[in-house]
Amino acid sequence: MIRAGQSRRHRGSIRTGAAGALALCAALAVAPHRAAADDGDDPVPAKSWLELGGSLGIFLPSDSHEWYDAGNVDWVPLRDVGFDVALRVGYFPLPFVGVEGEAGAIAIRTDPGDGVGIYNLRAHLVGQYPVGRLVPFGVIGLGAMIERSSALGDDTDGVGYLGVGAKYFVSPTLLVRADARLIRAPKHEPFDPQGSGTFHGELLAGAAWVMDLGGPSAPPPPPDRDGDGVLDADDKCPDEAGPAPTGCPLKDSDNDGIMDDEDKCPKEPETVNGYQDEDGCPDTVPDSDGDGLDDQHDKCPQQAEDKDGFEDDDGCPDVDNDKDGVTDDADQCPLKAGPVENHGCPDSDRDGDTVVDRLDNCPDEAGDPKNQGCKKKQLVVLTTTNIQILDKVFFATNRARIRHRSYKLLDNIAQVLNNHTEIKKVSVEGHTDNQGSDDFNKKLSQKRADAVVSYLVKKGVDAGRLEAIGYGEERPVADNSTKQGRADNRRVEFKIVDPPPAAPATQPSPATQPSPATQPSPDGGATP
Repeated sequence: MIRAGQSRRHRGSIRTGAAGALALCAALAVAPHRAAADDGDDPVPAKSWLELGGSLGIFLPSDSHEWYDAGNVDWVPLRDVGFDVALRVGYFPLPFVGVEGEAGAIAIRTDPGDGVGIYNLRAHLVGQYPVGRLVPFGVIGLGAMIERSSALGDDTDGVGYLGVGAKYFVSPTLLVRADARLIRAPKHEPFDPQGSGTFHGELLAGAAWVMDLGGPSAPPPPPDRDGDGVLDADDKCPDEAGPAPTGCPLKDSDNDGIMDDEDKCPKEPETVNGYQDEDGCPDTVPDSDGDGLDDQHDKCPQQAEDKDGFEDDDGCPDVDNDKDGVTDDADQCPLKAGPVENHGCPDSDRDGDTVVDRLDNCPDEAGDPKNQGCKKKQLVVLTTTNIQILDKVFFATNRARIRHRSYKLLDNIAQVLNNHTEIKKVSVEGHTDNQGSDDFNKKLSQKRADAVVSYLVKKGVDAGRLEAIGYGEERPVADNSTKQGRADNRRVEFKIVDPPPAAPATQPSPATQPSPATQPSPDGGATP
């Protein structure tokens, strides 16, 4: 006897399997559709083809199967799922119809756990509809399912089946596919209604090799709806016949004798005055350089006015409006004369001490020009390209520890940088002489440059404005064969690598820019 709960369980597995099959096929039909529609290279054969392939899948038996030898064994139910494998050959004389034959085997167990083998021989008709690379299809067929096992004996049943699926052509010679089948087979007699048959489910996924038997068909001719000999892709008027190259009928809307396809002003007639009469546009007075001033009033009729707010009514371009030697395209103050060093802008002097702000160590505190615009003596001279130091940065011998005697110098550098925030980037560069190995000197110079940057940051300078570079002995400024030369090569330099924008002020005379003092020789260890 089969318990009612067990019967319901098997029916549920069939329904679940059928629903899963439909969902799988729908996913295959929808997922690649957009890519297939957009793919101009269609690998589906145009005429007839042969498919050779196989499938793997699952078999979902009914709870009222009839695979058993009724005269020799007792009927027992099968488990919910079996493993399915099949080989397939298909012939498609047309893209929309074909036939397929299959041979396969199903491995499954009875509810008690005994193994059962079911062998399939099937043939079916295929109806399909290629959409780009995707080919949805349906099948209807007949076959025999042959059961062999010690648990159920030997039995052969004829079956009929329906199925749906989808193929996807990966290339002209390879496709993948998924099928869902509903198989009608004889029903075990104790189940009501008698003789109505029962249904099994099957889900398959596989691949096949494709052999094109018909060869490519001739492509359809390109469209030309109006039959004027200009293809629609190039025809600007695809529904109105007209001559090449536009394919539009010839028109002269403004009746100026210039056809619209060559007329830059097809709605306004040309003014025939000897100037650009072929463009089809009205011209009252010629403006040869197109700057908005007619040639009668343009002092430079072949050179366009630059329209920069300076003498724009003479019709001539002005490359240096303020005549300061800086062309307008590089001049940050094109209408105010200023030095090249200040990008063409006049220098300013906020504290009125005659030292221009961009060179004033103390731009907001009036001071002595001899002290770089500060009240106290300075150890730093600010130039347009670097921060020139009048002393050296001293370190402990062969170490990156800064000596106390250099704190005053570094404090002065920090003060200048904090007073000139318009300077966006300064490169702190460490150098050594050639004593010692190249690698040691390189690393030492980098550590010393890092130490100077760290000191300046502690004094309030934004770390983002500083970068430390150790060059070791790569860039000497003096002869390393002499003691004085080696002393000169051991140094720290402060290069302005991101110059500040122009700032308003009056450039000081050379007398207000002190020259650097002679650098003392380091005592007991030198700067890199």
